[in-house]
Amino acid sequence: AEDRGFILGPIDEINQALEDNTMSLQSMAASQFIGPFLSTVQKWEKSLQTISEVIEAWMELQRRWLYLEGIFVGGDIRMQLPEEARKFDDIDNAFRRHMMDTSKRLNVYECCTIPGRRDLFLGLIDGLERCQKSLTDYLNSKRMIFPRFNFLSDEELLGILGSSDPRAIQEHIGKMFDNLDKFRFDTEHITETEERLVATAFISCEKEIMEFRDKVSTEGKIEEWMVVALEEMRKSNRYLTKKAVYDYGTQNRPRTEWILDFQGMMILAANQIWWTAEVENVFKKIRAGSKRAMKEYLQQLNNQLDEVVTLMGGDSLTNNDRKKLDTVLTVDVHIRDIIDDFVKDSIMNATEFEWESQLRFYWVHDLDNVWVNQCTGKFEYGYEYMGLNGRLVITPLTDRIYLTITQALSMHLGGAPA
Repeated sequence: AEDRGFILGPIDEINQALEDNTMSLQSMAASQFIGPFLSTVQKWEKSLQTISEVIEAWMELQRRWLYLEGIFVGGDIRMQLPEEARKFDDIDNAFRRHMMDTSKRLNVYECCTIPGRRDLFLGLIDGLERCQKSLTDYLNSKRMIFPRFNFLSDEELLGILGSSDPRAIQEHIGKMFDNLDKFRFDTEHITETEERLVATAFISCEKEIMEFRDKVSTEGKIEEWMVVALEEMRKSNRYLTKKAVYDYGTQNRPRTEWILDFQGMMILAANQIWWTAEVENVFKKIRAGSKRAMKEYLQQLNNQLDEVVTLMGGDSLTNNDRKKLDTVLTVDVHIRDIIDDFVKDSIMNATEFEWESQLRFYWVHDLDNVWVNQCTGKFEYGYEYMGLNGRLVITPLTDRIYLTITQALSMHLGGAPA
């Protein structure tokens, strides 16, 4: 370390020499002629054992010191952990002092047989272990406040916590939020001379933007404003999903225009909500005597598919619009196939298993929220924004997987689809 003193280099040759000399001494000790030299051989065996133990402790001390030096020397983390920083400084000074002494006498035997050196190194290691434990406890306290920090390594989390710039979080967003790339930060002027950095949106890996309804201030501790940002993401997602649901029902315009007006996730959720409502409305029509209601609804779904396919055939769409429409098309084909099966199998009632076993989305007016039902399972929608994540083609197998997992969760069990 050029400006921080010296460290031990590779010790492979020293270890090899120790091993060779130890074997030579053992061979001598086994000789029938060792008598006059036994005490000398035993003295050297003890010396080599001491050297080996000191070097082992020395390398362990250096390894721990190098790790903590990168954290406590010159980093903002010192302000967060002043007591641990002071303890490390004492150990740091002692270690560098010994390394400076070592640089003046490079004989291994002389350096390693100084009385009490191994015990001194073990004491310094113990002090570094306590610093490491305090550091781990500190990181765990931050992870308790914002659990998604558990997706980051200690080094990554320390880099974030030790930075005074909120933008340090940007390169790690993808590890904490599925398919999200970064925040959008803007500068907000509080007074003519004072300004602050605020998070105003999430940007997905496809560069789709979800605006926050309320700006999130990045002042204060990063784990605290990240909790606020997570809650704001869900609130904004819920607002946009609700708006998409109500816009579809109240505005008289083509469905394809409605699809292009909202982010992909909100459209998918609203589309599923309206499909569920429309199917249950068809069941009501059938009970009222309209026997062809399901066939007419099947024709409506086919027309909707044609509209989406026609729009995708044009050249005026952006890449993200095409991805969104492709995802909607995947879901639309699946729900069309479900209704086609209902027509073939004469499913006439909402209480039949063929309908109960479908993944059904409801906007529950009393709760003002989205709930997802499947058989006995009922789940509150999570509003986790994931950009234009796409959808796998839905097959009977994936339908069975959804059913298996929702029923397992409803019984407080789990599932791990491969």
